[in-house]
Amino acid sequence: MGRTTMLVLDPENRHYDVAIIGSGPAGITLALSLARLTPLRIALLESGLLDADPTIQALARAQLRGDLGEAYFPMHTQRRFGGSSTIWGGYCAVLEERAFMAGDWPIPYSELKRWYPAAAGMLELPDNAYTRPHVAIEGTRDIVYKPFYLSPPVRFNEKYGDEIISHPRIDLILGHTC
Repeated sequence: MGRTTMLVLDPENRHYDVAIIGSGPAGITLALSLARLTPLRIALLESGLLDADPTIQALARAQLRGDLGEAYFPMHTQRRFGGSSTIWGGYCAVLEERAFMAGDWPIPYSELKRWYPAAAGMLELPDNAYTRPHVAIEGTRDIVYKPFYLSPPVRFNEKYGDEIISHPRIDLILGHTC
């Protein structure tokens, strides 16, 4: 009953319960989680293709103000299946609870924290990677040593690509910019 491949270049006349924009680590993780836990039909939209394309990658150029130079986003953004995980070095860190104290985040820290175990699994980190202590640097309360972790690094397009492409309720739609 299921299909063997659902890679879509022309999504006309298709209906979905959920559309996820971007096939980087967050988009792939969300698509797989929804597909594993619900009966929803999912469109995973990506502006790029399976491999890098210089014309599509040019869409990552941005005119920036502030500390980041104009080369930042084209260098750190990949418009292709797998997104930035295709060039990611594997460095990981957890957000600190104190970063949420000002109330500027749209979610509470407790909501984010509950997803750390699943994220550690997706990134092939040790089970305790998100529970290691943050230690105040001697003589201060405000400067904290926060451990960083090194993932293998996971290439989401390679590790999860077959599952995404063969899943009967996920359509990977490439070459469509939102």
